[in-house]
Amino acid sequence: MPSDAELYAQSRALVKAGKPNEAYKLALDLVMKKTDLWEPYYEAAVFSFYNNDERSAQGFFRLAAQREKDSAVSTQDLTNLLLAQGKYGEALDIWKRKLEAPVSKRDLAAFLEFLSGDHVTEERAEDFFRGRVGGPKVQYPGFCHLMRQGSLPGKVEVIPEEPIPPECVHYYNMQAPGASGSSFSSIWVHELSDAIVRPYSDLVIMGDKGIIPDFFNLEEHLLYDTFIRRSIPLAGGDIVLVSKEAVRKRLPTGVVLTSYTINNWTHFLTEIMPIVAMTEALGIPTHVPLLISKPLASQMMDFLNLIKSPERAIEIISCPTQVVEAIWFTPVSTVPFEYLKSRCGVTVHYSPSELLFSPAALAALKESISHHCSSDHENPPVKVFIDRESALRRVTNREEVVHYFSEAGYVIARPELMTLREQMELFSRATVIVGQSGAGLANMVFAPPGSKIIILSGNPEDPGPHCYFPNLARALGHETHYMAFGLPMTDLHIDFEVDLKELVPLLHSLLAGT
Repeated sequence: MPSDAELYAQSRALVKAGKPNEAYKLALDLVMKKTDLWEPYYEAAVFSFYNNDERSAQGFFRLAAQREKDSAVSTQDLTNLLLAQGKYGEALDIWKRKLEAPVSKRDLAAFLEFLSGDHVTEERAEDFFRGRVGGPKVQYPGFCHLMRQGSLPGKVEVIPEEPIPPECVHYYNMQAPGASGSSFSSIWVHELSDAIVRPYSDLVIMGDKGIIPDFFNLEEHLLYDTFIRRSIPLAGGDIVLVSKEAVRKRLPTGVVLTSYTINNWTHFLTEIMPIVAMTEALGIPTHVPLLISKPLASQMMDFLNLIKSPERAIEIISCPTQVVEAIWFTPVSTVPFEYLKSRCGVTVHYSPSELLFSPAALAALKESISHHCSSDHENPPVKVFIDRESALRRVTNREEVVHYFSEAGYVIARPELMTLREQMELFSRATVIVGQSGAGLANMVFAPPGSKIIILSGNPEDPGPHCYFPNLARALGHETHYMAFGLPMTDLHIDFEVDLKELVPLLHSLLAGT
């Protein structure tokens, strides 16, 4: 009785003799007896395809692809057929299974040809190569047991617990907020193994643990993760549900700076940039990149490139990413994203430990930018008025106010229209900064210690949030005057009219002799 190989040889001879139907019948006999040869399945597939029977052809191609070992002919034809049907992901998965075994250079070339087509998305290609080069895809659970950053092992103290300078703030037409803390907790740096970081998130995942900074109280504070429905803390605060996303990227190392704060100038300047400055001051090797979420403004990237070492790369984290050896600093400020109670219309009571800033971390930032700021003695000190045009917290008599400050010799600044260098140069000479509550006031970071910061605001009944900019000024060694206008309101984001008859005498008394 002839062997399967001999019967297949007869089938090929019939093809050459111009008898394809007889050849197909013989190949089909071999298929029906479930031969281990791959070629008869391939022949049956080709015959079916040319007879417009794509369904049978696809089935035979699959059987042939499962059996071929030293060839990728069936795999190539099968995936081309799937591509014609729009089944791109399935085609890539078939190539993935094929390449789990050793293949020839010719077969690899066929795969690369497949991969170069527009049909393969970048994300699926990343998944494929990570599986080949970086090991199996990392998975994390849909729920994580909460763990505090301070309880992590292997931490190194960067800045010991430090006193915060005494308050130098005065409030007008409003109730003064309660006393803030007098010290800032130690700042530590942790080295994490196989940590998963995600864009715009303060939550780092390790195994079945979800790690958050110590000052977060999930019964009071709202994580940005939760705000965008990617995590839900469960009652009791021990477990957080996390949206289960594919870990699409793997990096050997990086400094974790993935917080949502990248998209707010004040938070970026005071919460991310001090850590960048400390990264360089501590001598962390330059092959360790900065891991950040994608910023909305190019100004953020300009500042990062200005402060970081030229050799240090920036990695934009746009998907869940496994970091084999991650470096994670504890926060340099205790500013939560949002308050749950305020979302429910309930009055928020701020604790003394909230809305504080580390003086030493800000000092590290100021040191790193000192040689970029103006030091030319021919450039005299200036008084700056920050003009703000926004849909929130509008000054309803803005033109009148701007006219007054312009006539009084103030430089009228619109930070959003200035380059980073222009902001640094101007505010580094500002001994007086006047502006309504908003991101422009963050530029007080560049001002010399002892500057006068004069903040204009509406008059909400709850004064708690008004300690934010005064606390920043306090950590920088500035003097703050906070003046409210209008009737008491519970909403922070109210429009208001500046009463110049009330403001001007105050300015004259504050600036007498300056």
